[in-house]
Amino acid sequence: MKVDGNLGMNANNAEQGKAAHVTDVGFASNFWIENADNYITNNHAAGSLGAGFWLAVFGEVGGLSADDDRFKNINPSKSELGSFDGNSAHTVETGFSTRQNFREEPGRGRALEWKPDEVLPVISDFTSYMTTEWAVFGSSRPYLLTDSVLAESAKTIQMRNGQIFEDVLFVGDSGNIGNPDTDEERRRGHSLPDGQNGVIGATLYDGPTSLYNVHFENYTEADSDAIDLLRDQWQIDSHLVT
Repeated sequence: MKVDGNLGMNANNAEQGKAAHVTDVGFASNFWIENADNYITNNHAAGSLGAGFWLAVFGEVGGLSADDDRFKNINPSKSELGSFDGNSAHTVETGFSTRQNFREEPGRGRALEWKPDEVLPVISDFTSYMTTEWAVFGSSRPYLLTDSVLAESAKTIQMRNGQIFEDVLFVGDSGNIGNPDTDEERRRGHSLPDGQNGVIGATLYDGPTSLYNVHFENYTEADSDAIDLLRDQWQIDSHLVT
């Protein structure tokens, strides 16, 4: 399927017991993608309490496709990426997420880790700015994110399992003040990110995470860092930065 040139706005959390999916209660997202083998291009996500784009895959197809014989033997958790190019997200919790489902879907369990076979997926020309948490976050088999701009996020990226970032611009403060309307927002001069503990460009977590030809700009607020190493006794911390 081709999903091109759409605007998704204001995905708000549903009330307990009234949600179509359990994640709609605590992680409502603009574009919920259950199969990577689609063409997601030139879309814009704004104003959700969860992700702008969330790739949440299961071991079998769901929804109306579950009753279609064409999809009976498809395992979305192993599907290769069709295309993810030219998309953007702002004023969301996470711009692009591959996080696993933190609650069980009735009859389906939790979302799985995305593990496409063989081919290195490429996510290109992605723009994310003014997020409350991350521009890019999650756990999956390695993929390449390239030719992208990730700006004004509390933590920007935090990855696992070997993601590669190449030709990416990280921006701590672009001068975009948003719509500050509380005393705290007016004090710091912008609405998002909240910046209570500074802002982080790349959080190197359970690696290896590779950064090639990336640039960090304006991480100047107190407690802000372009690169932060988050360590635990069981994490792999052999990262590559060039």
